Amino acid sequence: MLRSVAIIFVVFVLACQSALLQARSLFVDAQSISVSQPVPVYDMIHGWQQDYRDGEYAFSDTRFRTGIEWHNMRVFYEQRVSGYLTFNKATARYYRDIELGRDRTQRDRLAMDARFLTARGVGASYLWQWGSVIWQPTFVYYHVDQYQFGRLRGWAQGQDDVSAVLDYYYHEDKLLEDKNVPGVADGVSLSMQWRYQQPQWALAVSIGDAFNRWYLKDAGHTVGCVRLGGEGTPVCETSSAIEGSSIPKTTQKQLLPTWRAHVDWLAHDIELDVLKHDRYQRVGVTQWWSFGSSHTSEYSTRMGVTAYSTRQLGLQFQHAYGALSFASDDWRWRRARALDVSLSLNLPF
Repeated sequence: MLRSVAIIFVVFVLACQSALLQARSLFVDAQSISVSQPVPVYDMIHGWQQDYRDGEYAFSDTRFRTGIEWHNMRVFYEQRVSGYLTFNKATARYYRDIELGRDRTQRDRLAMDARFLTARGVGASYLWQWGSVIWQPTFVYYHVDQYQFGRLRGWAQGQDDVSAVLDYYYHEDKLLEDKNVPGVADGVSLSMQWRYQQPQWALAVSIGDAFNRWYLKDAGHTVGCVRLGGEGTPVCETSSAIEGSSIPKTTQKQLLPTWRAHVDWLAHDIELDVLKHDRYQRVGVTQWWSFGSSHTSEYSTRMGVTAYSTRQLGLQFQHAYGALSFASDDWRWRRARALDVSLSLNLPF
């Protein structure tokens, strides 16, 4: 099935070759959204060393696209890193204590789910317009370089007192150091965007990864029971510390969709933004100031200040040839728990 999708995509790109030869512009888009509840985003990656707060998720989606735009069509190359980690507060506290070398006496329930991948691919989008409604689907075919999909459930008291069941797919084993070499992985993603325009206001809705499938062929896979010490009631029974199977397996996985909505009051240069990815959700308000002969001028420049419900403050800049935005909940980027950066360039030729 995946090979058929790839063939269809290549045929589509070749069919557009004559259009690409008359391309109007080159474009570069880079954007990153990162949020971590328990610790700063930097510490979520490098080790929990700073101020800890109770939390239940960490989410990141970073993409870089470069390609060619002709009229209403775009063809591009993309690099992507996406991750979503959910856990209960007890699991976060348990991991913090292990990271800081603290002794533990309290028995806590463990619950954690992980979805992470890095991928590169080729994609295309096309914009249709019917009256006041604009519709733009985007399709991307990916080759996956790294992935981690896992689920852990159990109980823990100390570092050497754990009982849990594990179901874990991986490109590189981060838990049990299984040395099996996994097979290849590919994926497809379809995103959708709509915009309804009126003279005084506009509404835009987008669904990132509205449909997506990640095909893991001969993936590293560990499923079984982890039992380390302890005298309490175990979640599962095993005669050794770890018992189960680590056998390559072919499977399919999905990422959760990201929903986003914008409402623009054009006459007042005010924008309302709502974003949701499972547990992560936020609301933002932007006040814009326009510079130029008119709001519709091709060379009009806009600057905006944004405030988000996630305690982020941001600055935005837009021009006919590009845009730049930055938002954070802490001016010291290594301490930021919510961090957004985006850059886009559009160079006509």
